[in-house]
Amino acid sequence: MHPLLPYLAILLGLLGVSSSSILFQFTSANPLVAAFYRLAIAALLQAGPLLFSPRGRSPMSCQDVWRCVASGLFLACHFGTWFFSLRLTSITASTVLVSTHPFIVLAYNRLFRGERPAGASLAGVLLAVAGAAVVGWGDLSADSQALLGDALAFLGAVAMAGYLLLGRRLRSSLSTITYSTLTYGTAALLLGMTALVRGVRLHGYAAADWLVFVALAIFPTLLGHTLFNWALRFVPAAVLSVSILGEPVGASLLAWLLWRQVPAAATWIGGSLVLAGTALYLRSSSTARDPSTS
Repeated sequence: MHPLLPYLAILLGLLGVSSSSILFQFTSANPLVAAFYRLAIAALLQAGPLLFSPRGRSPMSCQDVWRCVASGLFLACHFGTWFFSLRLTSITASTVLVSTHPFIVLAYNRLFRGERPAGASLAGVLLAVAGAAVVGWGDLSADSQALLGDALAFLGAVAMAGYLLLGRRLRSSLSTITYSTLTYGTAALLLGMTALVRGVRLHGYAAADWLVFVALAIFPTLLGHTLFNWALRFVPAAVLSVSILGEPVGASLLAWLLWRQVPAAATWIGGSLVLAGTALYLRSSSTARDPSTS
């Protein structure tokens, strides 16, 4: 396999996940419902191929099963908190704050794996996150509702970090389709149960809402997160975490194409910083040993 193929998959996946916040704006459904159907439909679309996959029928250890459940819990928390934040604060502010997960991944590796990132790697992360902050700076609001949305977005970042770290471990023993299907299915089950407990209806939505649910399952999930899950077998979780920082830039560009919202100067400046920081991090990490394989 060509060594650049995982990075191409990450780039394509980034284009996919960038559509998530945009698509969400086209439905008035409760965030729990949108997240539930997004993951449930994605899991069902993968279930068929999984049944005919030789690796899909391979036995799994109890440890891997529980890790998939934990990964699904993190994913459910990520989508649930982030989708709610989109109702309370701006698209850009929410997307920027949910993209702070590289710091959490690096902190975990430092505290629990004894990994001290190289100076260039840390500089790349700082530069990329600073760029993401510049993109969303003008949208950050000070009212209490927006602050709650910001806090939920950050909680979504913590959950994303846990999802990526567990996914890196699980992808060493499970195929992409097995891991993705079990994780999406678990997350959908948890989100659906939460919706029912909160008295949120899961039926009676308009055809336009169902189109959005299907689009969320296909573009940001199957063509986004599933590609990320495939790449996790070949790159460290920190590399993918930093690469995902390009999502706010992609979301802003999609808003430009769809709604003719011309990106502000901060978007261009911040986007350039994100790309420069990501490139610096990837260049630095390519020469370092992957600690998660030890």
